[in-house]
Amino acid sequence: MVSRFNNILDQIVNLKGAASSDQLIELVKIIRPYDFKNAKKATESLVNLIDTLKDNPVYQQAFSRYIISLLKSKNQIRLFAELGISPNTNFLGELRRRLNAKILPPAIDNSELTDLLLEVFNNKNDHYWVEGVADDVWKQLFSLIDLPKSLDLILPDLFYMPIVNSVLILTNRISSLGLEPEIAMRMPHVEKYHSDFLALSSEVHNFLNAHKQDQQIEASESLKQVRVLLTQCLNSIDRIRKSQKNRGTSIAQVYILLRITQNIKRLQQLLNFLDPKNGDSSKQLGYSVQLFKKLVYAENMSKSVRSHIKENTDLLAYQIIEHTSSVGKKYVAVTKKEYFSAIWAAMKGGFIIVLAVLVKAYIGNFKDLPLVPSTFLYGLNYATAFVIIYLTHSSLATKQPSMTASYIANALSGNGKGGIHVNNAADTIIRMFRSQFASVVGNLIVVVPLTFLFAYSYFYITGEYFFSRQHAITALEENNPFESLMIIYAAIAGFFLFLSGLITGYYENKIVTSQIPKRIREHKYLSKKLGQRRLNIFASFVEKNTGSLAGNIILGFLLGSAGPIGKITGLPFDIRHITISAGNYGLGSYTLLEKPIVDLMVYSAIGVLLVGVINITVSFALTMIVAVKSLRVDYSRWGELVQAVFAHFIFSTRDFFYPPKEKKNTNFENQNLE
Repeated sequence: MVSRFNNILDQIVNLKGAASSDQLIELVKIIRPYDFKNAKKATESLVNLIDTLKDNPVYQQAFSRYIISLLKSKNQIRLFAELGISPNTNFLGELRRRLNAKILPPAIDNSELTDLLLEVFNNKNDHYWVEGVADDVWKQLFSLIDLPKSLDLILPDLFYMPIVNSVLILTNRISSLGLEPEIAMRMPHVEKYHSDFLALSSEVHNFLNAHKQDQQIEASESLKQVRVLLTQCLNSIDRIRKSQKNRGTSIAQVYILLRITQNIKRLQQLLNFLDPKNGDSSKQLGYSVQLFKKLVYAENMSKSVRSHIKENTDLLAYQIIEHTSSVGKKYVAVTKKEYFSAIWAAMKGGFIIVLAVLVKAYIGNFKDLPLVPSTFLYGLNYATAFVIIYLTHSSLATKQPSMTASYIANALSGNGKGGIHVNNAADTIIRMFRSQFASVVGNLIVVVPLTFLFAYSYFYITGEYFFSRQHAITALEENNPFESLMIIYAAIAGFFLFLSGLITGYYENKIVTSQIPKRIREHKYLSKKLGQRRLNIFASFVEKNTGSLAGNIILGFLLGSAGPIGKITGLPFDIRHITISAGNYGLGSYTLLEKPIVDLMVYSAIGVLLVGVINITVSFALTMIVAVKSLRVDYSRWGELVQAVFAHFIFSTRDFFYPPKEKKNTNFENQNLE
């Protein structure tokens, strides 16, 4: 390795004319570990380079001149003021840019320091080992570069003006973003009193003027005020984010808040270089290393579609999860009264599903009905059933996991504080399982007997089976886990159930963000026609129910369209939903009683239960993943949580299926998890 360093350093010593980045690229190639997370290996390589430079003054001087020559030939402002900061566009515009860059990378601009960084650290995983190498090691390398510095400046001449100009650019950008309508409307005090964002610009100019005139005391005092204003700007952003639980949010607002935060953090970093108290070379080297690491990370992420989506949707997902969680709370039964209420609500839901199963079978009898109208009718049937279930305060077992998962995630995070509260979370999971069991039982004890009874009544009245024998065999075979794709189809239904939960949260958030209820209440024409009292009632209905209605309607049409999509595309695409499958089992099994096919009936019964397990598991797991990520739950104590739940199952299995005796002051709702 040392010989490889020597070869490249010899090339640098013998360089004539303008410096090329080729040698620097080769040096980084040697340092870069095969396993990009192996910081130990990278450190060893970097230390070898440092020792080689220290042991040979000719190499060290040539290397220093080489790096300085490269830096002098490049523009630096884009690096300091733009790299790692979302551009002045919108979420979709930046997404398009990154996608385009993936397909056709932008041309290299040899005059920009940003592009030099791109050329040198051209592996998207370089940030792992760069970050992993200790700051002191990087400081040793940087200290070998003898940057010229004027006596009256704390920064090398090469960087002074680019950093000053970058500070001005960042300041003006922050002031402008702070007055964007998406932000200003959330800060009414801005117009009534003053704006920290506007005051920042004036104070930064005062600081820079004092700094240029070498007025160290005045510059230090002014910088203190700048930092106070930056802190107040960040506090304003935090207040906006906290208010989003009640006022909602949007991608546009999240994007602006992200840009403001990025600009403020970069400005804080650059101001460290200009602070008169930080004239010590060791401090300057420390700040240089910190900035260097962040810039390498930013360059590696500059084309990452995933990081862009994650940065901008985490907060929106959090808001959606918050709204979904508030809905999910009502599905967690704690007391015996709530437990039996859950069973009763599920029984009512089961009765409505029976009607939906019969209507579905009736629609299926129209063999000549074109695909599009039949698809619409199937979707309308499901959507109507789900809406009626919601409006009658009934319940559908498989609809609950996407709601309760968000509620559990809140318990896991201790109401969003990041660490897992093991006991609270374990209790919540047990209660969720028990509530889910009650709902499944409530649905099935109505759906299967009622559909069977209907098939019997139909035969008794008409003398014909509601399902022909072939139809009955087909219906049961569709639920046979050994001879059909029901596991895949049940998972697709689980995904749709998860999606409907997100849709519910999205529209709840949208209603709040757009202030729809308030706008309805203040609508003059509607107030005149309906009267203010009726209009208030309507506005309250919209506020409380729009999200759930939207989620249920869209879920209905998703389930109704799955089968036809599979037919059109020829792909194995369909759904299996436990209550629909249970209804078909009840109708088909009566037909087969005359000449029973025992193995088919047994396998199909097992399949129906398996459909329910898959529906619930997929829906719950997907929602849980989104909730846990958006709440940034700490994973370090998940092992304890699993052990706590498992131990409870071993020693108190009954609690998973029936509520324990109530104890005073143990109600979960008193644990401040709401």
